[in-house]
Amino acid sequence: MKWFVTFLIFLIFESVGNFLTGILYSNLNFFFLLSILIIYALGNFFWLISLKNGSGLARGSLYFSVGIVLTTATMGIFYYNEPINAIKFFGMLLGIISLVLLTNK
Repeated sequence: MKWFVTFLIFLIFESVGNFLTGILYSNLNFFFLLSILIIYALGNFFWLISLKNGSGLARGSLYFSVGIVLTTATMGIFYYNEPINAIKFFGMLLGIISLVLLTNK
């Protein structure tokens, strides 16, 4: 499971990139855009290392899909003050449950 550390780094870079993209939308400037592109590139570098270390494309993609949805939704709720209702909360809970089920053998 040594791939998991590089995968988490990848997920962090992607989440930070998504967060900064939301800020860029209201503050367009070239330096900020270049910074975001570098962050995404670094994230993909760690994705490649994660694949090399055994994450597997299918399993890694599933972890990424659920992980990025959860981190982006959490940022939306806490930073952008987006409303959450019971159905959205239940969907996030199902995402967490799916991660638990994916990790168990």
